[in-house]
Formats: sequence, structure tokens, C-alpha cells
Amino acid sequence: TLNFIWKLINFIILLVLIFQVSIPNIKGVLKDVTISTVAEKDNYIESDDASSNNGGKDWLIFGDYIFGWNEAYLYFNFSDKPTDWIKAEISIYMYSISETFNVTASLITDSWDELTITWLNKPAHREVISTFTVAEGKIYKIDVTDYIAGRDNISICLNASDYLQGGYVQATSKEGTYKKSYIAIWLFKSL
Repeated sequence: TLNFIWKLINFIILLVLIFQVSIPNIKGVLKDVTISTVAEKDNYIESDDASSNNGGKDWLIFGDYIFGWNEAYLYFNFSDKPTDWIKAEISIYMYSISETFNVTASLITDSWDELTITWLNKPAHREVISTFTVAEGKIYKIDVTDYIAGRDNISICLNASDYLQGGYVQATSKEGTYKKSYIAIWLFKSL
């Protein structure tokens, strides 16, 4: 029986060695992780009151509003984004829509200040990131994945796609208390 026990122990050791060689070394499981950053600065400007500044208000308004056109500007700093990110989206809670209309999100590459931007000194709209239709109060997402590589920040403008259409939107600003605008960066992390 002692001989049988030694053979059994050797057989078990052999099985353990075989399993160690045949099973790949797995260091962790991949997990989907999201990092969110609230807008660092935001504002809306008005064509009918071209020298006004609305920095610090609890809301943003863009589109055809009262006597002119409004545009909303948002700036996100994500200098601490991880190197292994895979996707980025800006989420904006648009809670009041006067009527269905088309919105354009444009890249802003010139600097601007939340407390001094006006219709008269607004930065130029650059590349169009996205055009979408707003029809109801909800969170709208803008995919900016192609625009954050090699950058530590992104700035966008939201405005009516066509200045002949009616309609305006109210959205929550960073000073607002409910569903602030944010950029979410998705990545995969090892556990």
C-alpha cells in the first residue's frame, strides 16, 4: 500500500504540472470602467444682447430664443485621463425643448473665458463634431472619441444647425444642481 500511495502522489504531482503548463497565466479580468469629468467652464451667449455674459448661471440656452440666437459653450479638462482609454462622450441634460430642431456641436480650438465671452468676442466654430435632432427633454450624448487623442481638454459649441429654424433648448450648466454636463471616458482595466 505504501507503493500505491507513492504512485498516487506522483500521479497527482504530474497532473498538477500538466495543468500548469496547459492553462495560460491569467493576471486579471478586463473590466469596463468609466471616468466622468464635469465641465470646467460653460456659458451661453446671445446675439440680441451681444455684449452680455451669462457665465455663472444655472442653465445654458441655445437656439432661436426670444429676439435672437443663442449659442452654448462648454469646456472639459481631462488632463488626468488614463492612457488606455477607448471611448469618450459628452453628456448634456437638455431638459426644456421648445420644439424639435437640429443642433450642431462644433469643435472650438481658440481659448475663451467663462466670465468674459460674449457674442462679440466668441471663438470661431471649427470642425463639426456632430449634428443631431432634439425633440424631448433627456440626456443627449456627443461622441468625441476622435477628438481627444493627444489632447488634455476639449471645448465645444452647441448651436442651431440652421438659423432659419425655430426652437431653443435649455440645458443644465455646471452651476446647476441637476444632471450637470460631463465628459465620460471609457477604458478597460485589469483587475
